[in-house]
Amino acid sequence: MKQFYIIRHTTPQIDQGICYGNSDLNVHSNFKNEIIDIKNTINGIIPELIYSSPLRRCSKLAQSLFPESTIEYDKDLMEMNFGKWEMKKWSDIDKNDLDLWGGDFMNQSPPNGESFSRLYNRATKSFENIQSLTKDDSTTIIITHSGVMRCLLMKYLEIPYTKLFSLQLNYGAIIQITLFSSDYHQIKILKG
Repeated sequence: MKQFYIIRHTTPQIDQGICYGNSDLNVHSNFKNEIIDIKNTINGIIPELIYSSPLRRCSKLAQSLFPESTIEYDKDLMEMNFGKWEMKKWSDIDKNDLDLWGGDFMNQSPPNGESFSRLYNRATKSFENIQSLTKDDSTTIIITHSGVMRCLLMKYLEIPYTKLFSLQLNYGAIIQITLFSSDYHQIKILKG
């Protein structure tokens, strides 16, 4: 059995209504309070391995939760790249472009960005690589973004991509994936 705790970063320092994905945002001023809530939820878990997206909103959380531990940074755990839309107001993005992307976000990508299928492929490949490095009866922490979490939920719960955004994953959300064998697993949402 292998246990993985997948944690979404805390609230980023950015105004609402801005498109951001792999932009490197800092954490919000309420960061310390959000850390307390996450610590209470994971309740003293001591992981054998810790992986994090290298973006500040994830790396700061990883370093704050596990200051004495070695943290591996994996760029494949970064959020989706929205290309030319990064750091623009959603309301300033051409409506036709948004409609085209929204009609098939799995295969369409924002200009100079990536499609959701590309995110899915890199996120699930990264998770498979992390799995291969973990020992049986071990616990691993992964600190990442909602897009990566949705990819893992899509894979392990076999959720159709059209339903992915029906799942609410707030800042600081935590899911637990327990792999009992190659064909049997359980998913538990510890904090939505």
